[in-house]
Amino acid sequence: MKDVTRFWRLSGYTPEQASARLDTLLKKRGHAAHHTRSSKQGTPAAHLITKPELEKGLNFLKMLVDATEKGLDV
Repeated sequence: MKDVTRFWRLSGYTPEQASARLDTLLKKRGHAAHHTRSSKQGTPAAHLITKPELEKGLNFLKMLVDATEKGLDV
């Protein structure tokens, strides 16, 4: 398997920075999915990830996918 991170030269990111950002997003997703509990009574807890953060993360992931596909000539 090829190291696809070499293709991740995105605007404002080196491949190392893009990889670190992806790690951060995945850790936050894991925490949200496996470590938060819903409130059974009273006011619901605030979401761990805000909508703007989610949209920014999704855009970043789309850029990674595009760069990877372009690099692999898919």
